[in-house]
Amino acid sequence: MKEFAQTNRIVYDALAREYAFRRDNLGQYSESTEYLGYSLLKNVSDRSHLQVMEIGPGAGQILRYFEDNGCRTIGVELSQEMCCLCRTQSPNSIIINGDICEVNFGIEQFDLIYMGAIIHLFPLQDAKILMKKVWTWLKYNGYIFVNTTCHAKSYEGYSRKQDYPSEINRFRRYWREDDFEQFISESGFSVKEKLYTDEKDRMKKWVALIGKKEIIHNNETI
Repeated sequence: MKEFAQTNRIVYDALAREYAFRRDNLGQYSESTEYLGYSLLKNVSDRSHLQVMEIGPGAGQILRYFEDNGCRTIGVELSQEMCCLCRTQSPNSIIINGDICEVNFGIEQFDLIYMGAIIHLFPLQDAKILMKKVWTWLKYNGYIFVNTTCHAKSYEGYSRKQDYPSEINRFRRYWREDDFEQFISESGFSVKEKLYTDEKDRMKKWVALIGKKEIIHNNETI
């Protein structure tokens, strides 16, 4: 496991209880679980036997949403403490405690892949590798949800996680919105929808991209 992942695992083990509290006590400007989950699920008309993976499910509320809507759900979570929360919150999901960069699934295994507040925890080069794996794991005509906060410039490094009281440093990449959208497009996904959330109480502006893996034929998507 790389150093940035080891650091972030320690951070999220320490913050697990705070995530559980925030899960059960949403802020005034936070998007609901139903809104976030439905933004991805609405793209699928036939919802029978859907295979859904969440990368970094945290406290488990989104995973539970997909579970409650009849999906077969798998979560891959770096933090052992967060895994405990997920198993309690989403008991019928398969929870894998491990580094997503070291996990392998079969090709075209998932209909939907949800990546909430996770891509910015990877250095750019590792994020590129991860998105290649995600593209391989996703079925054609499958969808991904990826979001991050918006910043004036793109940069990365270690810094304190400021919206929680614990004085803990973690690795964080900060994305400018246009760089983020270009990154998702260059990873092989057609951006179908952009969603914005302004969490004024946490001073965070989020952009979420709904991307689709499409078949390319003669330089045109089908």
